[in-house]
Amino acid sequence: MSSIILKGEKISLRVILKEDLPKSWAWFNERSTVRGLFNSAHFTLPEEEAEFYEDLKKNREKSPAFAVIENESGKLVGIAGFNWVN
Repeated sequence: MSSIILKGEKISLRVILKEDLPKSWAWFNERSTVRGLFNSAHFTLPEEEAEFYEDLKKNREKSPAFAVIENESGKLVGIAGFNWVN
């Protein structure tokens, strides 16, 4: 069973898997990412990334999120989502 939700020419969207969490945690703790997203000194603990994953599962209808995959390499290159879709 494939976890790809939407396949594009260069990237695809798939469900976020638990194995994506270490990479996601590293991104959200990079200084440039934090500055761009939060405009403050906001860093997370590994446990918070696990909480983020559990929240995704609980709120996926109102706040869908996706892993962004590069088609050629199959590599995780980002996380994208929507907040509180009505």
